[in-house]
Amino acid sequence: MINNINISKKDSLIVKNRKIIIGILVSLFFIFLFVKNIDFKKLYLALVHANYLYLIPSIIVLLISFYFRAWRWHTLLAGIKNIKTKDLMSPLIIGFMGNSVLPLRLGEFIRSYMLTRREKIPFSQGLATIIVERIFDSLGLIFMMVAVLLVFPVNLNLGASDSINPNQIKSAGVILFIGSIFLLGVLVLIRLRVDIFNRIIRSILGKRFLHIAQKIQDIVSKFAEGLNVLGNWKRLLLSIFQTFLVWFTIAASIYFVMLAFNLGNLPIYSPIVIMVLTALGVSVPSTPGYVGPYHAACLYAVTALGGETNLASGFTIVLHLSQMLPVIIIGFYYLWKEDLSLKDLKNFK
Repeated sequence: MINNINISKKDSLIVKNRKIIIGILVSLFFIFLFVKNIDFKKLYLALVHANYLYLIPSIIVLLISFYFRAWRWHTLLAGIKNIKTKDLMSPLIIGFMGNSVLPLRLGEFIRSYMLTRREKIPFSQGLATIIVERIFDSLGLIFMMVAVLLVFPVNLNLGASDSINPNQIKSAGVILFIGSIFLLGVLVLIRLRVDIFNRIIRSILGKRFLHIAQKIQDIVSKFAEGLNVLGNWKRLLLSIFQTFLVWFTIAASIYFVMLAFNLGNLPIYSPIVIMVLTALGVSVPSTPGYVGPYHAACLYAVTALGGETNLASGFTIVLHLSQMLPVIIIGFYYLWKEDLSLKDLKNFK
């Protein structure tokens, strides 16, 4: 029995290390894509001549977006426990900080762990609200991008060798939107008919693994309770409204950094395009902080919108740092207040 446990731990460690190595290799590949066309002398000049005073409103607006995230989380949790928005800022920012400094994107699980630790909410319930939040984020971003493509005569300079055009991007956005709606529908079904899923679990595992089936059923039931917002139209609509507040404030934060690099002449919808493409970029495996995929996607977005490569590269570097460093600093402050360490977060149970 002990040997089996040791083998299991060893296999888990191998899988974890493999994911970390894949993340490093992916990041290195995208870093290469980011730097391959940069003239470093021009990049230096772009960084030197940027007006960094614009970072002040950019960071302020970014922090406001985190308040809106915490407010939305308060709404998603309301059916489980009424937690004040200000009390959710600590687990929220610690979770985002975790994604920035720890491997394997542990941040979402850390948020749920912090919620369990502070508010005694079952881990699976907290995680369910975070999954719903992520679906709302995806739907909100896709909706905004599709709206831009429908309202504005979008002209992306994708290069002569590229066959992608706005209509294809629009089609991809519609497909992603339908996919997100389908996933949301599955979650609604789990919320409304959790008994069906529990019967399926019991029928698959049977009497032989009845103890395991009961544990899984308990987790699924608690997970379904965490989806309670999907059965309350008032809170559901409020959550959707809060999602758009989150993304509009992030777009404003990006716009201020654009002004710092004299990119204000780009189309008015540019911050939304940058948000969407960087969101797609950071969805691939990478090192902590999304180094590489974030930079390649952001650079691609800005140059496609008409920005000069070296100016766009400087903008990308500063935008990434201005979005990461405040979260990391405040996250470590909250970590200190919670009397926790990075080691505690890595080994949370």
